[in-house]
Amino acid sequence: MLVTAESPSAVASAPLRQAILRHITYSLGTTPDQLTPREAFRAVALAVRDALVERLSPPSSATGRQTPSASITSPWSSSSADP
Repeated sequence: MLVTAESPSAVASAPLRQAILRHITYSLGTTPDQLTPREAFRAVALAVRDALVERLSPPSSATGRQTPSASITSPWSSSSADP
């Protein structure tokens, strides 16, 4: 299947393409010109994983539950009573 700039597939794939490029640059620390086949696979796998997690995770406001980081308190916080 040929994907052109005007096709719906190209529009839908733009965020995935940006995510792959982001992982090439920041996760793998390389450039698209210097990418090995293994690194290309890794960048695509990371981008697809991110998309799946984002799609399958319910938004925290929809569940009504707090995020774990919001319920964790530090033992050094100022709200703890000193002996």
